[in-house]
Amino acid sequence: MVVAAMSPDNAWQQPILRVVDTVVGVAVGVAAVWIGRHLRAGDSRHTAFVRHPEPRT
Repeated sequence: MVVAAMSPDNAWQQPILRVVDTVVGVAVGVAAVWIGRHLRAGDSRHTAFVRHPEPRT
């Protein structure tokens, strides 16, 4: 969106802004997954990754 609003005179800045925009988007996505896993897991840090054993029959 920022790139579309810029003037053509600053075309050399567009690839730099696109990379920064991509890095920020990835960071926001990773943070959202991290927060979501921690909210689902409660206070424990490892419950999202622990495989629970099968119940014995």
